[in-house]
Amino acid sequence: MLASVGAWEGRIAGFNSFQNLRRNPGVVGAFLTALGGSVFGSVGLSEEAAVREGFSVLTGRASSSTRHPRHLPGASTLLLKLVCQRETGRLLGAQLVGGREAAELINLLAACLLSGLRVTDLPLLQHGTHPLLTPSPVSHPLHQAAEEIVRRMGF
Repeated sequence: MLASVGAWEGRIAGFNSFQNLRRNPGVVGAFLTALGGSVFGSVGLSEEAAVREGFSVLTGRASSSTRHPRHLPGASTLLLKLVCQRETGRLLGAQLVGGREAAELINLLAACLLSGLRVTDLPLLQHGTHPLLTPSPVSHPLHQAAEEIVRRMGF
């Protein structure tokens, strides 16, 4: 996590030292690690951290295959958890575990956090898909987890 945060802050400092002023919108703390054949990732606040910070939260979980159909060679299970603010639907964080393909999902979710997207925006995100590279477009875990929260919000 230090490299992710340090590289970002170093980039801003470098721009600013040459009078090419850039605003630092804050750090969302995108983190990835690999252990064995699994990738673990986190961005933003966990459910516990959000509650500790005083947020009332809703969470959504989804499980999907990293390839479609799931019996393709090299497919693994991807588990995703989204955390959002109950009152506004603002995305606060996400955690995941899955195969190598899961890593870029944390980077996408970091962009969603920095952009201020709400959980109601997430089911509308468009993805390029390919059976050997991505989860199924009809059961993408990002859409599934977001839809779970949206249903509980009454939308």
